[in-house]
Amino acid sequence: MSMLGSSGGRSSGDPYEPLKSYEPNKFNFNIMLIMNGQSYDMIYVNYPDCTTFNGDKLLVVNKDSVDGKTTNLDPHFFEDGIIVARFPPTDEGFNLAKLIIGEI
Repeated sequence: MSMLGSSGGRSSGDPYEPLKSYEPNKFNFNIMLIMNGQSYDMIYVNYPDCTTFNGDKLLVVNKDSVDGKTTNLDPHFFEDGIIVARFPPTDEGFNLAKLIIGEI
């Protein structure tokens, strides 16, 4: 059996179904929520092609760096990137992100 399981990375096992990836596609995402903070913003985003946490990501980004017109959002850390922190999309993750952006 491969590391992706018997379905080869396809959730249904259908050989014609597109492969799912552990890596999010920075061009294929849906912003579910933007919470503006004092110095940073919290972004709840879904990457439909990603399998980790069903594609859900909880990001803390530089203030006003992401909006509804954003077309490229890579959730990974880069030296010159906009991502300040990333948390699991759980209640605890939301509370930690809200703490950072000054909403708690």
